[in-house]
Amino acid sequence: MSYYAFLTGHILRMEEIPTQHWMHSLKTVLMQFGHQGADWEIYNSDHFLLKTPPNQALEAMLLVKAYIRQHKGLDVKIGAGIGTINYHGSKISEANGSAHEFAVHCIEQMKKEKMCIKTAMPSFNEQMNIMLKLLGTYTDSWTTSTAPIVVKALSTPWANQQQLARLLNFKSQSTISEALKRAGYEEIKLVLDFYKKNLNAIQILEQQAA
Repeated sequence: MSYYAFLTGHILRMEEIPTQHWMHSLKTVLMQFGHQGADWEIYNSDHFLLKTPPNQALEAMLLVKAYIRQHKGLDVKIGAGIGTINYHGSKISEANGSAHEFAVHCIEQMKKEKMCIKTAMPSFNEQMNIMLKLLGTYTDSWTTSTAPIVVKALSTPWANQQQLARLLNFKSQSTISEALKRAGYEEIKLVLDFYKKNLNAIQILEQQAA
């Protein structure tokens, strides 16, 4: 049995910002996870769908968030479902299955939260969504200057702060260090590690029970 992550989300506009100002950023991040049509789609101008391997789902959510937060006055709401896809089709919008259903349920139940994950394991969902709510105190405050640093840090996890400073053409490591601290990057890495470790354990248990 194959498991997938199905993400659905939409851009939140706090101001009247023309689509062309941020559409390139959205397409750029989605392209990192697959091909347009089969793996991701943008529809109704500001809604999107994305399919990834389960262990990449949280990273994808955070990257989309960071790319969009580079634009003043924008944010994004994302729901991720981890499960099966019974029918793939030529376009991701034609897919159905538990992964799709979980993602839609996430979006529908969110109120003030901007990120949500749902699987077939309620205890895991509860733990993850508490962590995401706590992370929101950082991620919802990413600024147009902090977000590009988060994008680069998530995209190059092998890079230390000195290497990030060079990649971003900053003069000092201290600038990077202060920005990542404000962004909650250490906390983000802890949550990413927890997600991947526990997700693997859940998949093993589900496969054994199947």
